[in-house]
Amino acid sequence: MATAYGVYPEEHEVVENHEERTLTVRNRFYSITHSLNHGGAIVGVRYHKGSDRNLLLDACTGEVALAGSGVFSERHDSQTKLTVERRGLEVQLTFEGRLRDAEGRDCGVDYVHTYLHRWGHVRVDKRFSFKPGTRVSRLCLHSWLLQPELCHYGFRPGAPAEVATWTGAFGVCQWGRRFELGPGNPISAA
Repeated sequence: MATAYGVYPEEHEVVENHEERTLTVRNRFYSITHSLNHGGAIVGVRYHKGSDRNLLLDACTGEVALAGSGVFSERHDSQTKLTVERRGLEVQLTFEGRLRDAEGRDCGVDYVHTYLHRWGHVRVDKRFSFKPGTRVSRLCLHSWLLQPELCHYGFRPGAPAEVATWTGAFGVCQWGRRFELGPGNPISAA
C-alpha cells in the first residue's frame, strides 16, 4: 500500500518449489529463498525492482568444527524439518535438524534455526544443542558469500539513534565499506 511517506508494510507470500526443494518468502519488492537441501539456509536474495539477480554466490550457512572430528554444517542436512507460521504480516520459518559433514555423517549436534521474515528484514535466530563434553574448536554461526560488487553496507545500531514521531522512522543509518575493489585486493571474489 502506497502512502505519502512511502510504502506501508505488506503481507509476504510463501512459495514452495517441490522440484528444487526450496521455499521462497516474497513480496513485490524482494524475495528470499531457503533451501530444504541445505538445512533451510538462505540461498537466494533478489530485489525485483533492481537487477533481479541473486545477490548470493553460495548458501548462507554456519559450521562447527569439533576437536578431532572434522567440520559439520546445516549445509549438508537434507533431512531438515520445516515449520511455517504466519503472524499477521510476518512469516516465521523454523528449521530443525542435525549438523552433518560433506559425506552426510552427523556429529550429534542438533540445530534449530528460526527466520522471522518482517517487512524489509529477516531476524535470524540460530541455536545449537551440544552434548556435555563436546569440544568445539571453531564456531561460525553465519557466513555470507556475496556478489563481489557488493562492497558497501549500511546498518542501524541496536539502540534507537534518534527519536521520531513517525513509527516507521529508522533512525540514523551508518555506512561503511567492506573492502576496496581492484588490483591487490586480498579478498578473492568467486
